[in-house]
Amino acid sequence: LMYVLPTLVSLVAAGFIWEWLFHPRFGLANQIFTAVGLKPLKFLAGETQVIPSLAVINIWVRVGFSVLILLAGLQSIPETYFDAARVDGARGIKLYWYITLPLLLPQIGAVTLLEVIFAVKIFDIVYVTTQGGPAGASEMVMLYLYNNAFRYYRIDKAAVAAVFIFVVLLVFGIVQRRMLQGRRYEL
Repeated sequence: LMYVLPTLVSLVAAGFIWEWLFHPRFGLANQIFTAVGLKPLKFLAGETQVIPSLAVINIWVRVGFSVLILLAGLQSIPETYFDAARVDGARGIKLYWYITLPLLLPQIGAVTLLEVIFAVKIFDIVYVTTQGGPAGASEMVMLYLYNNAFRYYRIDKAAVAAVFIFVVLLVFGIVQRRMLQGRRYEL
């Protein structure tokens, strides 16, 4: 249950929570660092630390969704497949490699596709925490789109970027589907 709770939190609320946790002076993370004798870090204010910090926030929010899909996939694999493989002499890593992994490929493919789409369309957390800073180091694709459309009123650039993103994600989805299409496993 604990890994699903962050998925239920609004992305804006998650951004505010993590902005507070990563605050350079008053944040809980830096309080812990100074308590153990380490230097405080500029998580969201440092050009080299902002992307890993945003990745941590995104992983915290998104991991529950992926876990639920993969858990459903694991629970859908009949135990009889594992029993038959054990009778044939499979143990440990062979059970995983020849039974679990092939039967989980559809779920892994779905999670991969959805997570790539979610990563490309990340906007809320970036806008709330950094607004593209410091020095544009965290200006993601959707923030670039937003800034061009609504801040600088360059609708043409925003439209071209949106169509480009759509085409790239469409091609990624088609390629991924074709890669998984040849590997059909029936239960």
